[in-house]
Amino acid sequence: MGNLLIYLIVFTLTIPFKFNRSFKNSYLIKRNFPKRKEFTHSLNKKFFSPFSLLGRKNLKKYYQSQKNCLLEEFLLDTTRIFGPAPSDQEFSSIAFDGTNYFVVWHDWRRDGDIYGARITLDGILLDTFGIPICTTYEAQICPAVAFDGTNYLVVWEDWRNIEADIYGARVSREGIVLDPEGFPISTALFDQTLPTICFDGTNYLVAWNDCRNNIEEPDIYAARVNTNGIVLDPNGIPISTAPFYQMLFRGIAFDGRNYFLVWMDDRDGDWYFDIYGARLTTNGIIIDTNGIQISSAGNNQYLPQVSFGGNNFFVVWYDDRETTEDFRIYGARVSTQGVVLDPDGIQISQYLSTIPTIKFDGTNYLVVWSDYRSGWEFDIYGSRVTPGGIVLDPEGIPISTYESDQGIPSISFDGNKYFITWSDYRFIYSDIYGTRMTTSGIVLDTNGILLDYGYSSPEQLFPKVAFDGRNYFVVWEDYRNGEADIYGARVTPDGRILDPEGIGICNTENYQISPAIAFDGTNYLIVWTDYRNGEADIYGTRITPQGVVLDTNGIPISTAEIDQISPSLAFDGNNYLVVWRDFRSGWSDIYGARVTPQGIILDPDGIPISTAINEQYDPNVAFDGNNYLVVWDDNRNGENFDIYGARVTPNGIVLDPEGIPISTAEYEQWYPKIAFDGNNYFIVWMDDRDGDWYFDIYGTRVNPNGNVLEPQGIPISTADFDQIEPSLIYDGINYFVIWTDWRNMSGDIYGARVTSQGIVLDPQGIELINQEETRSSPHLVKGLDAQLLLTFSGYVSLFGVKKVFGAFYPGPSP
Repeated sequence: MGNLLIYLIVFTLTIPFKFNRSFKNSYLIKRNFPKRKEFTHSLNKKFFSPFSLLGRKNLKKYYQSQKNCLLEEFLLDTTRIFGPAPSDQEFSSIAFDGTNYFVVWHDWRRDGDIYGARITLDGILLDTFGIPICTTYEAQICPAVAFDGTNYLVVWEDWRNIEADIYGARVSREGIVLDPEGFPISTALFDQTLPTICFDGTNYLVAWNDCRNNIEEPDIYAARVNTNGIVLDPNGIPISTAPFYQMLFRGIAFDGRNYFLVWMDDRDGDWYFDIYGARLTTNGIIIDTNGIQISSAGNNQYLPQVSFGGNNFFVVWYDDRETTEDFRIYGARVSTQGVVLDPDGIQISQYLSTIPTIKFDGTNYLVVWSDYRSGWEFDIYGSRVTPGGIVLDPEGIPISTYESDQGIPSISFDGNKYFITWSDYRFIYSDIYGTRMTTSGIVLDTNGILLDYGYSSPEQLFPKVAFDGRNYFVVWEDYRNGEADIYGARVTPDGRILDPEGIGICNTENYQISPAIAFDGTNYLIVWTDYRNGEADIYGTRITPQGVVLDTNGIPISTAEIDQISPSLAFDGNNYLVVWRDFRSGWSDIYGARVTPQGIILDPDGIPISTAINEQYDPNVAFDGNNYLVVWDDNRNGENFDIYGARVTPNGIVLDPEGIPISTAEYEQWYPKIAFDGNNYFIVWMDDRDGDWYFDIYGTRVNPNGNVLEPQGIPISTADFDQIEPSLIYDGINYFVIWTDWRNMSGDIYGARVTSQGIVLDPQGIELINQEETRSSPHLVKGLDAQLLLTFSGYVSLFGVKKVFGAFYPGPSP
């Protein structure tokens, strides 16, 4: 349940904010969930939290000027697809103008902008590609919208001035943006975040969280804005400046006479949040200067929202009064005189639930929330509640239960039907979906309506490359079909991409990820982690140098119980040895199997290479002409990981069943890679022997007898910050080691030559790729003469996703 709470904090208590994230952190998370799918790409985000207001100091780092790179990188696949807009679209808000709905959201197809779209009463999307409402520099996030009878007013959190401010723009019924640059509503000192909005028949009231009085302890402020976009209270109206922490989250309603704002409040300073509210006149006068305590039940009450039901307000929130690990939706009626009619609250949901929203339809309220009853993913559920506080649907109405996470719902009512929107992760990234729903609780668009379209390019991750003597073959995991598949492309030594739209290698059901590739002199063998059977297995296929897939359904290499993941392979002149992480014992072990060039599995039950106590991760393998050497990181000695290895004969006999300790330095050693130079192996890894959680690159030579020649390790790169994800090749003269390097505060690709005697020729590293966006997951292979092809992945702002790149290195000089 603790892991679920971490997820709740990320998914429901925070507002997603895009940054590049250190591989180290995503790698740690990956290790803590070893049986989960290896979706490190989904962890490659930073989150901006309205809870702690962290991240603001790092915002500037995301926007850097273009840097020079030493190698010329090129995209391996430029496929464009019409479908969901690229990257994430999140945090929708909706209003109705009497004819159409208008939905707004923040959009990451560029750098964080505000988009919107109109939808008819019949659920027809009028603005297919969305309406760009504000696309100025820096980020605009967390919009809210209301309608005044003539135009909409959209408000948002705006980072153009480095610190967060509140901006707005009017949009006509026809979708014309009347204030394309936006106008400032509050630019007070420090941050103003998470605005909400309501219209009273004459003016709008915009409210937000405000740090002008204390950068770490926000208060609640508001300002009236007239229909011409003039801010009537430029200094803001203090709604609540109680001690410690108050946070508003879309909690605003109007009863025909006064506004009612609600928020979560820690005025006691004990980090247990209660629900408070206050009424405000249309003249901007606070009626309840000390606030109204609506709920102070045990533990916490979070993120309230409110609607007016003709006689009373109804406030809803999520609540962990029973246990801090189990949230429920609660509500309470509050009279227009500020009297709390349900001081103990009304329980609305029966299962773990978060972030509710509410709307009144003239007869009943509809409360909608994100629901975790499945135990695996968040769905959208709702329930009708009478004005008397009776819950009509105690088990909840399933609104969207698609196989993905859905959250942060918003509701509008057109006088006849509801329209509900939410953030939906069915295509990996978040999109905005919606559905119509009747007042009797019937969902009219059961699959949801996609509201954000665009031209995108599939995300591509974790490339690997091999050479056949004539051309290179690059493989990667590819998301063009929604779920991860294996694609590849051939590249000539002069840089021509022979398969510009990629070759579909395996696109069967469920996910295929983490490919590896080798060449046997006739064909390639590509192996990967495959989820077609529910649990992870190892599959492969042979491909000719002409790009023809010989085993279209894939070859099942290991389908043992539980999971097999993270394959690597090498060829010995007769057969391949494929190695992987294997969970058949309930722990992560290292297994392997030999595969003939004809695709026959010689060891269908697998070869147990290391089944030592605790966990073994990240296998890699090379061949020395007589035996294989398999290396991995190993937890047998306790809390930290070391580097171990074992020799395996071409007959599949493990010569070192207890393993060879290659590096047992203090703290962590991870992610080993291996190559052979004709005399010795060279093994490199990421190393935190200093214990500062910044990784360096170390290596050592190991002879074919299994003797470690540098047991203390050779420091290859100990630059500032992280050096991670090493890869290496022997080029005929020296080893060439490359890695992802964070010394410049973003992920770049660096390299270094190391002689066969273990001498590092480039102790400062060679800067190979240095771009504005992070480059990661490097791999390389030797081609003709001294030419090397480097492959890696990196974010492409044009497409809003990570893509696979290549770059030629002419070869290190002697």
